[in-house]
Amino acid sequence: MTHSAHHAALRHCLLWLGTLASGGCARTQLFLDDLAPPCSSAACASEAELTVSWQRPRLNNDGSALHDLRSHRIYYGTAPGVYPNVVDLMTDTPYPGMLEHTLTGLVAGTTYYVAVSAVDADGHESVLSSEASAVASATVAASEPAWDVVITALPFTISSAGNYRLASSVVAASGDGITVNVSGVRLYGGNGFYGDAANVVTLTYSESAPGNGVLLAAGVANVEVYGFDFVRGTATHNSIDGCSAIYGAAALGTGVRVHNNHFTAATGCAVGVGAATDLGPTRIYDNTLHITAGPGIMALVRGPSSGGLAVYRNTGSVAGGDSASAVVDGVTHADVYRNDVILEASATLARFAASWGGVGDNYFHDNVIHAAGETNQVFSPDGGASGWLLLHNRITMSYVGGGSGARALLLRNGASDIVVGYNVIEASGADSARGISFGGNEAGWSGSDPGGAWLYHNQIAAKEYALELAAPGTGLVSWANSYEGGVGGYGYAIALFGDGASGTLAASFSGDTVSGRVPPVNKPTTLSASFTVCDSFAAADVAGDTVGITFNAAPCPYPVNDVPAPPSAVALRLEP
Repeated sequence: MTHSAHHAALRHCLLWLGTLASGGCARTQLFLDDLAPPCSSAACASEAELTVSWQRPRLNNDGSALHDLRSHRIYYGTAPGVYPNVVDLMTDTPYPGMLEHTLTGLVAGTTYYVAVSAVDADGHESVLSSEASAVASATVAASEPAWDVVITALPFTISSAGNYRLASSVVAASGDGITVNVSGVRLYGGNGFYGDAANVVTLTYSESAPGNGVLLAAGVANVEVYGFDFVRGTATHNSIDGCSAIYGAAALGTGVRVHNNHFTAATGCAVGVGAATDLGPTRIYDNTLHITAGPGIMALVRGPSSGGLAVYRNTGSVAGGDSASAVVDGVTHADVYRNDVILEASATLARFAASWGGVGDNYFHDNVIHAAGETNQVFSPDGGASGWLLLHNRITMSYVGGGSGARALLLRNGASDIVVGYNVIEASGADSARGISFGGNEAGWSGSDPGGAWLYHNQIAAKEYALELAAPGTGLVSWANSYEGGVGGYGYAIALFGDGASGTLAASFSGDTVSGRVPPVNKPTTLSASFTVCDSFAAADVAGDTVGITFNAAPCPYPVNDVPAPPSAVALRLEP
């Protein structure tokens, strides 16, 4: 069964079966997750499914860092260790970067055994993960739950577990609208989630004084917030505590889910979901957002997580506010995927993902992003941020004015350990549209040296620069990418910049292709460079000089003969 656009309507229990090291015994954990999609009883009675999930490997078998992950394969069957069925996410699905996949067409009541492998860019496949098993079951038709309390006025405090529903449109003029002090709460905004489209209600927050729409107290767990139309009011404020539709006062517990809400803001600071210290394993999905103005902190999600944060299948648009404007901002340990977002045309900055330092361990994959603004920076790890993996995203950039240069990926200010693979970037429109910028802009950037970036199998076409490198910058490794730039006569496929006082650029290129403007590569004579080029471009392809560039026919530094370690924490989710 495929998921509907709203992924609605049955709350259900999920059984995860994974082998955990605990005295050699397997541990079974029961918890709540996504809503099952609606279906008729006749259809549901004849089909069964299981959703398998896993954690991606970070290392190769030899203990070295994995810098060229491509996808995963799922093996399954009805006997332990026997897997006649294989799903290759790279070739068999539209979302090759996923860390979960639903197996459909299964036989209800049958036990299935599943293992997963990782595949790198050179086709090396890991050994299989540990095996997980579960009994497939048929889904059941959805029904609306009984509501314990109907909320008619704000402020409102929830102190006991149960189902709560907003009865009509309300305004939280100041302070927090709804405060949740206890775990085990279902909070429903009433916006047609169960088909009652006539019952459309709005919660307006931070109207005359700062306040959050819904405040989640420290440590609350198993809280579900859905079906709300959140509208940011007009109060002047620029802190996420006081301008968030949903705000965690401190570290959140497990089982918090935010889905099928609509977030709207036209002024000042506006955050959909934020937290003071830890978003935890919160799942944020199937929401829409429309943020149109600033200045101020503007984001769908803002705040760190200690692990397990998932942001997926959200849609909408964000206009520029200030340097803190992003769809996801400052997140850590996050899986961000299958979002479809527009960064609107604006003279101010808007981003899809931004970070201001710290070890991110963020995985951005299978997103579709359209940037229409003159200064959009779609992905912007900054302030020493590290540990980002960008895989299988599609980015288009279409601004047609002047501006200072929109970028799909900007790496500067100490950003490191950034891995970028199998993305498609089309930066058309203005002459200043650029693909990937490493180290800043052509004027030279005086901040700390970014380092440790791996680019592979990306397709990048830009009206100005497909790949822009500005000193200082070391540790960039590029292989098997396609760089096309300067088609309109301005810019290059690869542009190297530096003013002699900005430090050194160091990079290696293996098996890349360059096209567009002839010659496709530019290096000024004032730049101190340390480049190794292997089967990518020749001296004749470089405008300026080739001082500091070593052209090697072989051996190429990449690909390397490493084999990924297997995925971990394989689990099966079943729908009763």
